[in-house]
Amino acid sequence: MKAKHSVRVLTEDDDDEKSKKSHFLLTINSNKVVGSMKDPYVSKFKKRLNLVLQDIPEYVKITTGYLPDPALEVEIRPYLEIGERQKRLHAHCSVLIKHDTNLQLDCKKISEAFGGNVYVNSTYVRGNKDYEKALIYIRKNS
Repeated sequence: MKAKHSVRVLTEDDDDEKSKKSHFLLTINSNKVVGSMKDPYVSKFKKRLNLVLQDIPEYVKITTGYLPDPALEVEIRPYLEIGERQKRLHAHCSVLIKHDTNLQLDCKKISEAFGGNVYVNSTYVRGNKDYEKALIYIRKNS
C-alpha cells in the first residue's frame, strides 16, 4: 500500500508567514464511570481515541467559503484522566494545527466515531499564554 503524501511547492510569490497555527483544547468525555485506569473500558476508549487522533485531518471542518488545505501539519498531546467527583473517564487533547485556511474541529463527527455516546468539545485557544495555561490544566494529573 502506497503512503499518502502532501507536497506543496512554494514559489517566490508564496509567503510562508501566512501559515497559521491554531491551538485547540479537545475534550472527549466518555460519560462512563470507571474505578481506575485498569478498568477494561479504559483500554477500549484509549484504542478508539488513538484511531481518531491518528486520523484527525478527517475530523477538521473547513469554514464555508474557504478552500481545503492540502498540507495540514498536526501535533497532538492526549492526556487521559478520571474525573475527581463523578469518576468519568475523559481525554483532554492539545491539538496544534498549522494551516493556510479557516478551520475548526468537527465535534459531531468525532462523537460519531465513538458511536455517538461521548461528549466532545473543542475550544480554540488564543495566544501562547492561554495555550500554556491549557497545557498546565490538561497535565494536572499526569
